[in-house]
Amino acid sequence: MDIDYLLMLQGVREATGGVFDAAIQTYSDVGLVVFGILVPLLVFWCIDTGGGWLSLLSYTTGSTINQLLKNVCCVYRPWIRSSELHPVQSALAKATGYSFPSGHVSGTSSAIAALAVWWRKKKAVVAACVVVIALMMFSRNWLGVHTPQDVLVGLLVGITAVLVVRKVLAWVDDGAGRDLTVLLVGYAICAAILVFLNVKSYPMDYVNGELLVDPAKMVNDCYSNAGLFMGVLGSWFVDRRLVRYSCEGSVAERVVRGLVGSIIVMGIYLGALDPIVTLMGAWVGRFVGHLLLCVVGLIILPLLFTKTHEAWERHAA
Repeated sequence: MDIDYLLMLQGVREATGGVFDAAIQTYSDVGLVVFGILVPLLVFWCIDTGGGWLSLLSYTTGSTINQLLKNVCCVYRPWIRSSELHPVQSALAKATGYSFPSGHVSGTSSAIAALAVWWRKKKAVVAACVVVIALMMFSRNWLGVHTPQDVLVGLLVGITAVLVVRKVLAWVDDGAGRDLTVLLVGYAICAAILVFLNVKSYPMDYVNGELLVDPAKMVNDCYSNAGLFMGVLGSWFVDRRLVRYSCEGSVAERVVRGLVGSIIVMGIYLGALDPIVTLMGAWVGRFVGHLLLCVVGLIILPLLFTKTHEAWERHAA
């Protein structure tokens, strides 16, 4: 049934001459970064710190769960299961790991569903969030790189992450010092997952002399995710104890924050991560690079924005 659905979409792609492929792939590839990282940061910097933290923590939690499931289940991509399937060729470059569950869907759904929960009384926001997630799910099937069950379980992972994080944050707010417990437990769980995924065995299947999925690459991805998870969780703890960032300010001030923050964070994401990996090695570089991204976006920039706001207020007075 799942393969039949993908074959049906493939038939539509071929019948339309691939006219929609580029747009759908752009949404899929750019969307994960925009909806999983940039949108939550913009919410945190400029709109609502509580909603931003819920989205960011949900995103990294969902990605951690998804990475664990991927490397435990080790499910191959749909075109490996059926030679009749021919995914969009340009989409294969970023579809080199295991298939189940979809990381694009779990990442997008965890970050965006968190915003829908935060602003659940605003019907327009909820509707927009549903559309964003649904389009991401459809895009992964349209491109032929994920089965329906991949995206559905990715959605389930995302929603589960939001529910768990929301409960944990409520628990933290009900007692003193609980944020330290969450930090230590979170770091311990993340470290345990890293150790487990490093020592477990992986299938070593070859086709025409080529390894279907390289376990080393999958482990590398785990270090990227661990850097994000520990970076966001640690930044959340530092913010609660020391920074206490508030996004108050005029509309103009918030717009400037969003522009400056986006340029700096995306500059690091697009321009600094690969050099850090080259300098420090695959595993350490991926971890440090993604950790640095969080420290800059969630500690350094908020401190800068706070100082700028104070100067702005003094000048206005």
